Amino acid sequence: MKWINATGLLLQFFAFWFAAPELLGVNTLKRLESGLKKFLSILPGILFLTLAAVFGLGFSIIGLIKGFRASTEGIEKQEMVRYFIVLGSSFLVYLVFVLRYSRIRAWIEKHLSGPLIDRILQSQDLRQNALKLGALLFSIGFVLQFMAILIG
Repeated sequence: MKWINATGLLLQFFAFWFAAPELLGVNTLKRLESGLKKFLSILPGILFLTLAAVFGLGFSIIGLIKGFRASTEGIEKQEMVRYFIVLGSSFLVYLVFVLRYSRIRAWIEKHLSGPLIDRILQSQDLRQNALKLGALLFSIGFVLQFMAILIG
């Protein structure tokens, strides 16, 4: 039942972001345009670094657990090789992201965040459709949370 409740919460979170452009209005969006573009361009970096921190913490905890267990029970070579392969490949992805971050951010700003904000500002229909989608997501999220309460 927790996953139903979590799904409902996640849908309601996304609903806010779909409804926000219409609720804020064109004038407010124009005032916030440069800030929104910058925020959307650094958002993947924030998400990636958060994911990397969680991954790092997870690997640290798994490494400690494996170390404690290995000191009493021993550990197979195959298990250690698998752990180091996953650790190495994760570090490689992180390193590539860090080295290419400025290019990734510039590409996102040029091809995604800039055109998205401009399109939201210019299209009343897009803002209304996003508001409708937000309302639908919010309603589905509410129903899922309500079901989780009734069933659980």
